[in-house]
Amino acid sequence: MIRHAWILILAGCAGAPTREEGPLDRLVAKTNAYTSFHLRAEITDGKQSVPIEMAWKAPDRAILKYGTVATTIHAGGATHHFLRGSYYSLKVAEAVAEIRARYPGLEIGPAPQSVFSLGDGVRALLSVGRLGARLGWLDELRAYKAEGNVYRHGQTEILLREDGFIEKTSIGGHGFVLKDVAINTPLPDSLFALPDAQGLQDATGRLRKDLVRGLDDAVHRWILETSTADDVLEAMIRIDLARKYEPEKMADLQRQNLRKSMAAFNVLRPDARPEVVRDKLAIERAKAMGTVDIMEEEIHKEYERALDGYFRGMAVLPPQKEMLDVARRWQAAVKRQVDEQIRKRLDAVFDEPLPQKD
Repeated sequence: MIRHAWILILAGCAGAPTREEGPLDRLVAKTNAYTSFHLRAEITDGKQSVPIEMAWKAPDRAILKYGTVATTIHAGGATHHFLRGSYYSLKVAEAVAEIRARYPGLEIGPAPQSVFSLGDGVRALLSVGRLGARLGWLDELRAYKAEGNVYRHGQTEILLREDGFIEKTSIGGHGFVLKDVAINTPLPDSLFALPDAQGLQDATGRLRKDLVRGLDDAVHRWILETSTADDVLEAMIRIDLARKYEPEKMADLQRQNLRKSMAAFNVLRPDARPEVVRDKLAIERAKAMGTVDIMEEEIHKEYERALDGYFRGMAVLPPQKEMLDVARRWQAAVKRQVDEQIRKRLDAVFDEPLPQKD
């Protein structure tokens, strides 16, 4: 049985680093200007073939059909996915606007649009992302070795047409073959009509959290693709750290714990000398700061993994030297924000006046 094509909600299309314009760049410009296209193709594993259908109609309609198994449709700022006996839908434009509002002053570049991809030339995907190439495989092919219109990478060999579409792909017994494609021709609205969902299980509620999390990761990626300036990294980390760890609540909890601890101490040592009380406070402070040190290690690991994920989600990776530089400045910003929002805030609790003894 052919493995089901990747049907994902998001894929980021990276803004490529500055370079001399080449054939793929010219194809990207040419194909992004298409007002419509409609292609039919087949994907095979050598034993079984499955029909693939892709269509695009400006300004915002797109569809991908993978046999009778799955259909993904984009229309009116929303994505709809039908898979066997279930479906989900998400108002992507609204969700992105909500996420963007958390990061005032940080730009994500152009509004996300429909992007078609063929991972390794055989895995069909219709996603919503920043528009590098609407035919996303043109960005993917930048990592391939080109010999005329033949592109090779490992076991994958792709024959690219002059109109930007893949003629055929071969990879380890699997393949893609284009049957026909129409470009810049009128397409009926009925082609993008939603299938009847009656009797299907609506998985929107169950999946919404995961889908929005994917959008959140994509917005971070789009911000980094737009700028990696120090102030951008700092602002993004400051907002995310405050949102996830809620430093004010952490300080309130520390304040409550300290007062309970000192109240219990006063019961046991009602006549303790001031220097003994100061020693007790110093011990409590050291315990709290030790906890922050442990927390900071985990936060650094978490943000390191997050940044790695943002980079890996880019269709075109930045140069290694650039990624290492961003990673260095990213971790420095994490340290500053942990110090500013958590360490200093919790440390200040121990300088506050304690409630008077009864």
